[in-house]
Amino acid sequence: MAGTVVVSLDFELGWGHRQSRPAYVNRIRDQEHEIESRFETLVDTFERHNIAATWGVVGKLLEDSDDALYSNPSLLTKVVESEPDHEIGLHSYAHTPFDELSPAEARDDLTAGKAILSEYGVKPQSFIFPQNRVDHLDLLSEFGITCYRDGVGTDRLLPGPATKLIPPTVKPTKDETGVAAFPGSMFLAESHLPPQLLRWKAKIGLQLAIRRNGIVHLWLHPHNVIVHPEVLSVVDHVFSYINEKRSEGLLVNETMNSVINSHTLS
Repeated sequence: MAGTVVVSLDFELGWGHRQSRPAYVNRIRDQEHEIESRFETLVDTFERHNIAATWGVVGKLLEDSDDALYSNPSLLTKVVESEPDHEIGLHSYAHTPFDELSPAEARDDLTAGKAILSEYGVKPQSFIFPQNRVDHLDLLSEFGITCYRDGVGTDRLLPGPATKLIPPTVKPTKDETGVAAFPGSMFLAESHLPPQLLRWKAKIGLQLAIRRNGIVHLWLHPHNVIVHPEVLSVVDHVFSYINEKRSEGLLVNETMNSVINSHTLS
């Protein structure tokens, strides 16, 4: 038995904050000249450590436009052509929170998102809700979705005077539609935490997964490494630790959908 580590990414660039946090979009814009190089470094980091991930893609990023923050299909090509067996999931078509959409609007969004990914030979089976706001679950199975990320992780506090945050182990569970809710454990790019604390926190979560033969689910956005390049060092350090434990037979790496296919869920 071994622990399992899953990594998922919200691949959205400017779409993620265009309405909710325009100032953050401006920060991405300030680094626009670094988008391709830093994204490529991130993809290379996954490849160098042979870590496969679930990349939830906003469909509109794959449409033609002159604005690299809102249209950048070449970046998906870099992911698909890289060495690890990444899973390409859907992060909606237009990144409108699903709790702001009517059932008909949500269906239209899923239809458009699935259609544009199909042009790249992708049939998404994992879904990441925009802003992690879960709604219209009854529609997912209609579009071939087997699982969705359910939230972003709830940190637990250790008892005693030294309160230390620990990413929880998680367990996907299926609802009445047969689609699995796959909780998150930890956001790997929390800007309010220094890199050394992020590295420590992730390693503690991985150690917990090993002890429990459980699953730890790490996640981030590609734009995190564009705005905060120091996040790359966190990812590299955590992936090195994963490989150390993988070589000892204590950890395995899976994608969201591969967990759903390989584990017995309740």
